[in-house]
Amino acid sequence: HAPTIKILRWALRKANYYQATSKQIVNLLRSFGFDNRKIYCIPNAVDITRFSRTGDAQHPLLKLSESASLVGLYVGRLIPEKGLELLINAWSQAFSVEDDVHLLIVGDGELRAHLEALVRNHQRDHQIIFCGISDHVESYLRIADFGILASVYEGLSNALLEYMAASLPVLGSRISGTEDVVLENETGWLFTSGDQSELVACLKYVKQMNKEELRIIGAKARRWVSDYAGIESISARLLELYG
Repeated sequence: HAPTIKILRWALRKANYYQATSKQIVNLLRSFGFDNRKIYCIPNAVDITRFSRTGDAQHPLLKLSESASLVGLYVGRLIPEKGLELLINAWSQAFSVEDDVHLLIVGDGELRAHLEALVRNHQRDHQIIFCGISDHVESYLRIADFGILASVYEGLSNALLEYMAASLPVLGSRISGTEDVVLENETGWLFTSGDQSELVACLKYVKQMNKEELRIIGAKARRWVSDYAGIESISARLLELYG
């Protein structure tokens, strides 16, 4: 496919502007020799109005939010680059079998059977719940206390933006996109990608917080992402650029 690659490279060089969704991608484009004057860091947009902390009182898992001391949430594909094996191992180390905590895993993928077996090996079936694919992710966002993104790499995760839009603080790996929006103790917490001990420490830190403290950080996260990646904000920037 050499001719196709050459055409693509030619087209990229002729573009008026380059939209990068993270600062890391901006730096990557610069390192490849792209004209810095044409590079703009504009993230994916998220519909803030779609997400709220109210409604859906009949959700079957609502009792988790009411009774559990802590509910964490992962939304996405169950594939190697999402770091879910690391997450399950870290969760099992950070919390005891007796702790009244829950991790909801929403999504499906090639690793599901392996991850379910790992949860059984840790004897955490009662804590870590595989919810499958959902067309109503908002329901899970409403009953969670914080969102988790343990990915090895991303461009900019839409799930991350949705966590924040739903007023959830985020525990994320220090990677492209995530490190731009997860501000330590302001909108969430960061750990080095692939570092289980750091992830365990972060989970233990979140564990000692009460729900009101988590809600305060979550509210900051929603305000921050609204300004940074809300549809109105991104539309205005794109119109200014391409108008």
